[in-house]
Amino acid sequence: MSWKVVLYVYTKVDTITTDSDTVTVTLSQTISLPLIGGFGGRPNQTPMAANKQFLFIGTSRRPEAVAINKRTFSVTQHGVSPPINIFSITANDYGYVTLSFGSFDSSDTAFIVVGPDGSVVEEADGSQFMLNTDQAIRVTSVRAGIQRPGDTVTPDLLRLPRFRSRHDQQEPVPAAPAAPIDATLYTRYHILDPDHTSVGWNVCGSLPGSSGCYGSGTLGPFGRVGALLEGEPKTDRSANTVTRAIYVLDHLSGPNQDQVVLYIYTKVDTITTDSDTVTVTLSQTISLPLVGGLLAHPAMAANNQFLFVGTDQSPYAVEIDKQTFSVTQVGGGFSPPINVYGILTNQYGYVTLSFGSFRTSHTGFNVIGPDGSDEEDGVGSQFMANIVDGVLLRP
Repeated sequence: MSWKVVLYVYTKVDTITTDSDTVTVTLSQTISLPLIGGFGGRPNQTPMAANKQFLFIGTSRRPEAVAINKRTFSVTQHGVSPPINIFSITANDYGYVTLSFGSFDSSDTAFIVVGPDGSVVEEADGSQFMLNTDQAIRVTSVRAGIQRPGDTVTPDLLRLPRFRSRHDQQEPVPAAPAAPIDATLYTRYHILDPDHTSVGWNVCGSLPGSSGCYGSGTLGPFGRVGALLEGEPKTDRSANTVTRAIYVLDHLSGPNQDQVVLYIYTKVDTITTDSDTVTVTLSQTISLPLVGGLLAHPAMAANNQFLFVGTDQSPYAVEIDKQTFSVTQVGGGFSPPINVYGILTNQYGYVTLSFGSFRTSHTGFNVIGPDGSDEEDGVGSQFMANIVDGVLLRP
């Protein structure tokens, strides 16, 4: 027996004055998707991500994901051959989306990269994922990517749309003024080993005079990678460089494998009309006052000024200043103590620290503002949503 997957699209309108906000939320669309949902057997993962034009949704019981045009609500299917069920969908800030097929602890895996306009720009074997600047990608056996030995990445981009709906009309994306000089490039990541001790990266895409993959490398070794996040890009147009941080959270560090360490790498892209020279160097290593370990589940999110990190073994989170690297304990204070369950952020820089599993009655939350200050706290499970990665709610 199979169950349907339905997308409900609500329209939220805020009517704002100097001292009030009148909010209305109405159901505007109900779309039945060609996916399989339901309970029973192995848990059904339902990943979702988005760019400006499309929503991407899949379930781990179906070998295709769907792309939904946000304006026309037309539906396009993407899959690989031979069929492999989907397990992860991730997106970066430039609108590139990676659809990852096959459980990431298995040898039968594949991926598709979809561009900002909804077209397929690359597909190959192996597990790959994107990073963004707001919500960290957690590395588990089913939610990150393991590149198995022997996998090769095709150097030339494959532009072969699969399962294209005949009703779907792709719309050109108008060129924005002063577009980032690396807007047509993307970095995809993968885990190199089953113990999650090393991370591989590849920079691919296109430039005015070329297309393909321009650089690759390895981060690590670590005790165990728990979460990854990118920093905001900083562009120097006179030098044609784009610099950003890569944050890697290790929750199995130290002699007892229970320390939490944040590794900060600096990635520099030096771009010409037909090449991208990429360097990645380790710039900071910060031991955090959190409890890790093999059973720990880390959480990480960020806004423009701060990085927020926690684990479900500690009753508080930490706030890390991206400029000074100072570490401040935030959140918590509940009696009896409740460990961190999730850290989620929105596109305006507000962050929610959620304490206690969403399935329990003993829960609490803190809201942190863009400047790092406490905005609100209370009991109950609360979380933020953003415009890039969907929030995966487990039963």
